[in-house]
Amino acid sequence: SVEHNLDAAISNSTLIYHMLGGHGHLCTPKRYADEYLKGNGKGDNIV
Repeated sequence: SVEHNLDAAISNSTLIYHMLGGHGHLCTPKRYADEYLKGNGKGDNIV
């Protein structure tokens, strides 16, 4: 998990592997940030 250092992860990665709903998948850094914010109630929808 890279929540604590998302800036570094984005600048050094093209894809980020993480868990969502019990399943792992790859996301672009932007998609990961969108999913993370939505999952923490800071976006429009809960993912």
